[in-house]
Amino acid sequence: MDLGVAASGKGRVVDAIAEYREVLRRKKDHPEGHYNLGHALHAKGLLEEAIVEYREAVRLNEDYAEAHCNLGHALRQQGDFRKALEELRRGHELGSKNPSWPYPSAQWVRYCERLLDLDGKLPGFLEGKTKPASAAERLELAQICSLKHLNRAAARFYEEALGEEPKLNARHRYNAACAAALAGCGQGKDADKLEAKERARLRGQALDWLRADLEVTARRLVNESNNAVMFANVLRHWLADADLAGVRGPQSLARLPEAERQPWQKLWGDVADTLARAQGNATPQKKSAAK
Repeated sequence: MDLGVAASGKGRVVDAIAEYREVLRRKKDHPEGHYNLGHALHAKGLLEEAIVEYREAVRLNEDYAEAHCNLGHALRQQGDFRKALEELRRGHELGSKNPSWPYPSAQWVRYCERLLDLDGKLPGFLEGKTKPASAAERLELAQICSLKHLNRAAARFYEEALGEEPKLNARHRYNAACAAALAGCGQGKDADKLEAKERARLRGQALDWLRADLEVTARRLVNESNNAVMFANVLRHWLADADLAGVRGPQSLARLPEAERQPWQKLWGDVADTLARAQGNATPQKKSAAK
């Protein structure tokens, strides 16, 4: 989340949503209440509901810079870059008037301008009429395609970018795996008609990327035990991320070809084992009493 009071943990987010709904029940024309509720809904991944609350916050207070910015972020996550840019520009215009404005809103505006520009050129990239200028541009196109649920195209751009610049793997391999897993399970506007062979290839690519990321995480856990909490949070996200639901869990794995089932089961077993080690390292050890 980009602005506001961040709620950490699912329980805290749910509690925050209930608390803000109660505030608004007592005083519905409360812009901060709508903003805070929108923020909590956003943190829970409920974009549509968050957008409704952010819009109500700016309706009640047209000069609410933070609400304009977070509305812009939510719209960007929906792939509506034009409307997102309008809100981010308005939020930056209002917020930057305050000398103590702490947010990099000018950077957000530039980033959204870039996405809007690339989005306008996306058909040419998808049709192969235009070639990305660099691995970095391929990554930007992959992110745009993911936001637009063009998961097959996103996986292709990620694959090309990571192949061209292997150093990018550490930062982008997980998102690439999510795109490939979604497309490999037939999810996305451009993936529902993929042939079985291509779906299997994409699932295999997702598995390879996740396996590589897990191996890096396991090594870092040994060498950076002070970061065990961070590693545990990352792996818990793996086990809950809806993008990977098609290749995780008994019911989903039962739908995969038998040859794929065991490697995926092995991966998730290793994820659970690594998570257990991370949690163990994160637990303070009691000092033995001096005799």
